Amino acid sequence: LLVLGSMLVDPVPSADGRDLIAGYAEELFASGLHTNLIHYGFALVAPVVYGMVGLVRGRGGWLANVAGVLAMIGLSTLPGLVISDLYLVGAARAVDVDTAVAVSAEVEALVAFNVLVVPAFFSAVIALPVAVIALWRAGRFPAYAAALCFPAAFAPMVLPWWAGFSVNAAWMVVLAVLLRRIPASQWFPAGHMARQTELAATG
Repeated sequence: LLVLGSMLVDPVPSADGRDLIAGYAEELFASGLHTNLIHYGFALVAPVVYGMVGLVRGRGGWLANVAGVLAMIGLSTLPGLVISDLYLVGAARAVDVDTAVAVSAEVEALVAFNVLVVPAFFSAVIALPVAVIALWRAGRFPAYAAALCFPAAFAPMVLPWWAGFSVNAAWMVVLAVLLRRIPASQWFPAGHMARQTELAATG
């Protein structure tokens, strides 16, 4: 939902290259809000995936471990990369838009940059779907969840931005409901649950 909100406040949602940098530099509040929302939107998915991984034991366990690694590489890395938007805005305002465009092109040409950003982007996109499939394999999610997870994850790449991120946000709401329906006893060790029961009984 935060990522969808970030797209709704993006001052130039369909722009790229020079137009994107110029638009962000002209609309500081909107572009800054967009950057922060998309940063925290992706960052907050990571602990959800980590929690989902902890639910899987036995069947689906290896998939859950893959999801955890993908979340670490992608969802723990990608949010920080959006700060490049702020650097480009700073360059555009400190010098000019053309200089910011040149800086962006030089950075994107760096091998080190691509070694960082390509795996992070790929991993961030598929970490959650892999975790969903692992939960389905473990018998904790219905089959339709496994069937929908990849189409929802890739929707922002193939649909217009407003449609793709709306589909993704709707899927996230469904996922939240599915996670909410998992009994607390499956989230926590038996000893923890016994302690919570004891505390509830004693007030």
